Amino acid sequence: MATTASSRRVLSLPELTSLIASHLRPPDLATCSRVSRLWNDAFTPSLWHTIDDRLYNWPRIMKDLDGGDPDRPYEEALVWAQQVLQKYGHHIRHLSVESGVMARTVAEIGRTCGGGGAGLHLNSIWFDMPWNRYGGGGAIKQGLVKVPEAIWTPEEKVVLHGILQPGVEFSTYFNSHDWMMTWQWWLLLLKTPALRSLKLFVFESMNLAQVHSQEFFRKSLAVHHRTLTSLQINHRQLSLVDYLEILPNLQHLYCGGDLVGNWYPNETYPRFRTLVTNKPLTGEIFYNLLKHLPGLEDIGVSHLRTLPDHVNFDGNDWTEGDNNWCYRTDFKVSPLLDGVPSRLRGIHFFDECQMPYRTFMSEIAFDVLPSLPFLTEITVDGAYPDLGFALAKYCKLLEVFRNSESCKSILPARRGDRADVNEIGVLLESCPRLRVFDAMEHRLEADHIKSQQPWVCKDLELFRCQLVEFERQNDHESSSYAKAVRTLATTGFDSLTPQQRWKLEKHERCRTQQRPVYDRLAALTQLTTLDLGHEFVQANINVGPVDAPIQYSTHGGRKYITSNRPIPNTMELSLASGLDCLGRLVKLEVFGFSGVDHRIQEAELEWMAKAWPRLRIMRGLHHTPVLGVTEDEVTAGLRKTMQTLRPDVRHEKVELKNALDDSLCRLFQLGVA
Repeated sequence: MATTASSRRVLSLPELTSLIASHLRPPDLATCSRVSRLWNDAFTPSLWHTIDDRLYNWPRIMKDLDGGDPDRPYEEALVWAQQVLQKYGHHIRHLSVESGVMARTVAEIGRTCGGGGAGLHLNSIWFDMPWNRYGGGGAIKQGLVKVPEAIWTPEEKVVLHGILQPGVEFSTYFNSHDWMMTWQWWLLLLKTPALRSLKLFVFESMNLAQVHSQEFFRKSLAVHHRTLTSLQINHRQLSLVDYLEILPNLQHLYCGGDLVGNWYPNETYPRFRTLVTNKPLTGEIFYNLLKHLPGLEDIGVSHLRTLPDHVNFDGNDWTEGDNNWCYRTDFKVSPLLDGVPSRLRGIHFFDECQMPYRTFMSEIAFDVLPSLPFLTEITVDGAYPDLGFALAKYCKLLEVFRNSESCKSILPARRGDRADVNEIGVLLESCPRLRVFDAMEHRLEADHIKSQQPWVCKDLELFRCQLVEFERQNDHESSSYAKAVRTLATTGFDSLTPQQRWKLEKHERCRTQQRPVYDRLAALTQLTTLDLGHEFVQANINVGPVDAPIQYSTHGGRKYITSNRPIPNTMELSLASGLDCLGRLVKLEVFGFSGVDHRIQEAELEWMAKAWPRLRIMRGLHHTPVLGVTEDEVTAGLRKTMQTLRPDVRHEKVELKNALDDSLCRLFQLGVA
């Protein structure tokens, strides 16, 4: 009894429960809060400290409350949400809202109670309202009506009347729900002066700001939000220099929409760390930013334009599709840096530029990268020889290489003339700090890997790349090889026919070719993700030439993939080919082989289940129901076998990410500014 009482006293120490809470995820915090009244009091503040209605059970709860039906009243949902926030809202410090119900509730509580006092004490507000939340065109069908006057108190009317206004007409649905939420949110922002992080993402027709006075927007930030260190806004309001001047603590900025105003700082802003825009920048602006933002660590842009703003094309300079056009470059303005290398750590390109991409990447390689010796991360669309060699030469500290994955598929029929073969593999032998090699649009050939210098990236954690041009036996040759082996075992080598000897020799060539590749991969003992292909299949993709190694069906006059047959000459992943060499990858959590001619059978699955105890995701045996795409019985059977062997392993497809969204997710974190 003494031990039990002592244990209870230890678990009652507030310092201990606070330390435990900081390491637990919300589902675990919820479990702990139900243990006892004491633990409920101790863990509830941590449980409600950060709320993101896109995570955990929130999406299901919000969907049940707000089914998106324009005719369904909000009252019941709003009452529930109000009760929850009135009880726990004072614990919330970081809030990310996407649901209309939650947004309305937060806005109303913030308006009536203010950002402090008996209401909310928020440090971060992220408001992300996508277009599909409003039903798109379905809402418009409700009919357009005049918007009534907002119901404001006299004090609110003085602040907002004539400045915050809707358009002349909106749909009935927008009018009845979202116009009220719009001005309520603005009042919440005006009453929450201690914010450190603010995100306003809304579709253009709603435009949370709906501010008809740019000066009002400027004053709202300058007076009420000078403490902001992180700002994300997806519509045009102010220029970069405006934000830097009125927000003295600003460190991280995402500015969507068209670039407006002044992007040429004259003063130095050493505190500024992150700049992201979905628009292109000229090389002159780029170098000017590096000079006046010496603390800049990450920059993300659509692309760098190779022409100054004042240069116009004429019909003789360039036409679409012409790879020999004449262009003028403004990258060669590095003297702006006065010979001082930039300390930029990350550079991210989200889209291709309008000039031939290979030429564009050569410009980046030769004129930009030499100024960035401290670069540790780069995101690009594709990979080209100049870029790979320049990174290997000038950026020895590189840790992360990512493809932006702007293409819809890695299938040859979708790739056109993009032939990214062996062009970025030089990083594996030249960058010892490389941790992430996320290059799924890139291909490494088996013989090239064999001829490479030893890979120096011993701490590599993620490897995503297509391995191709392996000599492979087809099904008939494999069957003939099996017969030849039996003949060899029973009657000896002299009894083999020339054809059987050739089968044995080819099998040995295949194994000899694959072995060095297995050895290279096996040496990467820190790998947590090994993904060797993804054959992205979607019904609305017109996959092109009929001579591609894919089966098609016709639907609506267009050709679609009906069976995701493996891409030929990819790596065999059978035990006979040497798969067991990868037994050293004991930290492996994700294994992908979609689109690979893998020859995996039950024996291979049994080996994986034992050799990789941390495995939690497998990509290659999944089936995604898509119009016109059928699943073969063999794959279904293998998935069932693996589910029996390791029910904890999830089977999923590769999700192609939007490069801009992915970068924002990594560079901007809720509650971290």
